[in-house]
Amino acid sequence: MGNLAREGLRTLVVACKPLTAAQYEHFRSAMGAAKLAKTNRAGAVRAVWDMLQEEMKLLAVTAVEDRLQVMMPLLSSHLSQQL
Repeated sequence: MGNLAREGLRTLVVACKPLTAAQYEHFRSAMGAAKLAKTNRAGAVRAVWDMLQEEMKLLAVTAVEDRLQVMMPLLSSHLSQQL
């Protein structure tokens, strides 16, 4: 996976983790609380996602070349001139 990213390719990793009803309810409750956090909401939400992503089973990795990135400076310049 690391080689794909180093070569400048966009990578997509597909993984899964079966959850029991109790595990799902715990995740749903924790995510609900994180989304309502008054401070560091983004950090709280990230922590819940991190917890869910532990011990996932890797299914597939794929990569695509991002040709739009190469053209972005030209596109940005063109759009700025139009505004």
